[in-house]
Amino acid sequence: MPETNVHRGDIELGGCQNHSHYHNVLSVYGMLMARSTYEGMKLSNENNRPFVLTRVGFIGSQRYAATWTGDNLCTWEHLHMSISMVLQLGLSGQPLSGPDIGGFERNSTPQLFGRWMGLDAMFPFCRGHSDTGTINHEPWSFGEEVCPYFTVTINNFIAFELCDLGSNVYSTDVCNQFYRNTNSDWG
Repeated sequence: MPETNVHRGDIELGGCQNHSHYHNVLSVYGMLMARSTYEGMKLSNENNRPFVLTRVGFIGSQRYAATWTGDNLCTWEHLHMSISMVLQLGLSGQPLSGPDIGGFERNSTPQLFGRWMGLDAMFPFCRGHSDTGTINHEPWSFGEEVCPYFTVTINNFIAFELCDLGSNVYSTDVCNQFYRNTNSDWG
């Protein structure tokens, strides 16, 4: 966004400010919240490794929290966008990231959910999470229609595990092949 872009924030967050204020101050604030949560959980039980999940961060956030890509929509477009988002987060130093499987807002279809589940199995972090008043995002919520997609997912996952796990090129290729081959018309 251009530096002159004005955000109409709450008074508690500084009111109307330019983009750099929100980018620099609130992103650092989010990272510091993740850090303090991590450190507090670590102090409460030193024998367990804390798991913190956030959708905002700054340089260094990966030391304290995993990242999910935010409240996405149940659309083919958002499924496609999740590939580049997760890959770019990984390239920028946030390796443990992923979207809400099937999208968060709106209702998913069995076909969309099945394909989303198949793709997200290859991401470092995935979870079924949905908005209040929508279909639950667990595989059994969509009936037997999603079963063929899980067969493809299991086969892809086994192939992925058997290949050289040190090759990031292969994992990118699996995502791209899944995107191209499982739905030629994308909805």
